[in-house]
Amino acid sequence: MRILSFLFILILTSICAEAQYSRYGYTNGSSIILRANHSTSSSKLTSLKKGESLEILDEFYPTNNTNEAILKYETRFYDTYDGNYVFKLPEGKAVKVIEHLNGSKVKISYTQRDKSKGYATITTDRLKFINGDGWYKVRTESGKVGWVFGQFVDLEIGD
Repeated sequence: MRILSFLFILILTSICAEAQYSRYGYTNGSSIILRANHSTSSSKLTSLKKGESLEILDEFYPTNNTNEAILKYETRFYDTYDGNYVFKLPEGKAVKVIEHLNGSKVKISYTQRDKSKGYATITTDRLKFINGDGWYKVRTESGKVGWVFGQFVDLEIGD
């Protein structure tokens, strides 16, 4: 009888845990990156279109993360050697914070698909740090599974 009670509790716990994450949402922007893990430095699996339906499988909330951020404004990037302009990124792109400078300035970097790398020094108010903000592990309409930064997912009403 004890074994049956234990199995019943185990099955019930499993069902409740699965129900906790059987939520749905959709992307609220275009070209949203589906990543292999819950980090902006994780490899890109694919890009998602605006309004794409997602099944939420899990959540992750990083803490003490001051080396990843999202640009709040378009930003120009330069090379590190002679300071020449390399490229610009629109708001909403994830960047790596490589150094916290005096006051409220930081040095950030971004590596493009062609492996060209750019750097910028900006004030922290131009960034949204990914610290405590959630990531969602999702399944896309096409069946791909990966992680999306929570800022780019709207949960369906009732969740």
